[in-house]
Amino acid sequence: MNEKIKQLWFPKGHLNEDQRDFLVKYVSDLKPKYCLETGFASGRSCVTVYFSCLPQKMVSIDANLDYIKGAREHSQKILKEAKNLAILEEDSNAVNFQNLKKKYFDDNLIDFAFIDGNHSYKGCLKDLENTITISKKGTVIIIDDYESGPPNGFAIKDVTNAVNDFAKSKNIKVEKWNNKGKGFAILKV
Repeated sequence: MNEKIKQLWFPKGHLNEDQRDFLVKYVSDLKPKYCLETGFASGRSCVTVYFSCLPQKMVSIDANLDYIKGAREHSQKILKEAKNLAILEEDSNAVNFQNLKKKYFDDNLIDFAFIDGNHSYKGCLKDLENTITISKKGTVIIIDDYESGPPNGFAIKDVTNAVNDFAKSKNIKVEKWNNKGKGFAILKV
């Protein structure tokens, strides 16, 4: 694993080490150039994705950088190390993704997204719908908390249902990753 990921791994967060290790390998192999994340939380997934591929640009969006104590200060530490990263404190469901693409990605389409923001059915579905509007063909979207449960995860049926309905409506196959109850859905659009 990358030394920067170890250095910037926040002590608290929802992404665990198994998920991190999966993402490190997956993103390192994929080598995306333009990355989007919804749900910064404490920055664990952000630093994992960013330092696994060193993209030309990455944007992480979170409605509340104080969601986990110390995360706001930690976000500033990450920004000092990650020159091509922007962290936005906004509700991802309210962001105009076309403006986001223009402002942060120089009108380039993204080729990777990590969705872990709003965990309601409507919120997750909206994140997916917005993300696909700025995604190029072949973009990989990984959604956290898919088919999760004990012992290490929490069942969030709204996320699983939103992913399944979205994938069905777009005729996209859902690949699954799960380790001890922590699950991801992997979509290739």
